[in-house]
Amino acid sequence: MNTKDHISHIYRYLDGLLSDQEVRRVNQWVDKDAANKQLFDEIKAYWKAESFFRDDYDYDTEAALENVKTRVQRTTKSIVVSRRRYFQIAAALLLLACVATFLWAPVQHTKKYSTKSDSKVVHLKDGSKVFLRPFSQITFKDTDDGIITSTLDGQAYFEVSDKPLRIFEVIFDQNKVRVLGTAFSINSKPVKGLPHVSVSSGSVNISSANEEKIVTKDQDVYISRSNKILIRPRISGLDDSWKTERMAFSNESLNIVIDAISRHFNTQIEFESNSIKECKVTAIFIQESIENVFDHIENTTGVAIRKENDIYYISGEICK
Repeated sequence: MNTKDHISHIYRYLDGLLSDQEVRRVNQWVDKDAANKQLFDEIKAYWKAESFFRDDYDYDTEAALENVKTRVQRTTKSIVVSRRRYFQIAAALLLLACVATFLWAPVQHTKKYSTKSDSKVVHLKDGSKVFLRPFSQITFKDTDDGIITSTLDGQAYFEVSDKPLRIFEVIFDQNKVRVLGTAFSINSKPVKGLPHVSVSSGSVNISSANEEKIVTKDQDVYISRSNKILIRPRISGLDDSWKTERMAFSNESLNIVIDAISRHFNTQIEFESNSIKECKVTAIFIQESIENVFDHIENTTGVAIRKENDIYYISGEICK
């Protein structure tokens, strides 16, 4: 079996595609020689880095073979080293050091997802899910040192699997969320208000340019313009309603309802009168358009809603 065949078998071994007899043969081959063990470890490092995006990448035995060919081959022959040979060996050792640095540095893969008018669900190899809202973009970087870093531009809901020794980070603007087994949403660019994070389960570590805080289940976080982290009680179901396509309110104030509608449809809504903010709303909206939602609110509260230049304005003096 040549080197290329060995590389192919190692990848199949790591992917669990070999029979029991073939697995024993690979183990025997690895234990047979230190050079074999080194080759196995190098391939395993590549495989580990690839595993996060295994659905998007196929291993390339030809490329792996070219990497392996760059290693200095061992020899047991006794030689007399001439001055010229001395410099040849020195150059080879320098090349080996450069190759080793490349081989053993953290291997990084990058994958980008973006949406236009429709949402998208991104399934990660470790079981995590990311629900990406329309007109949003997220870029994942995964290295073999156990860190998954994602950069978000827009809004997304994260369901992160509980994977030991794996760190999941989300970066938006100058802020960072670090989690391990939790569910939360991030809106990095709301049409109105401040960037915010809403934690529905587990806990997260949030850091801004100025401070760092631990945020737990049922808490909302807002990042002020001075990079202060502001923590508020979470209103259940409002930050992920765009994902579930469902909004439910039970005797809730109009102020909170309008805030939820603004997040759900990612649109700007303004009150022209403070006296109607405490009007009560009870309703369930499932896959409704914003026009139907506003029709119901007008009919049940007595307020008037109009649209000017992509902004909705709510007016009125008293509640029904």
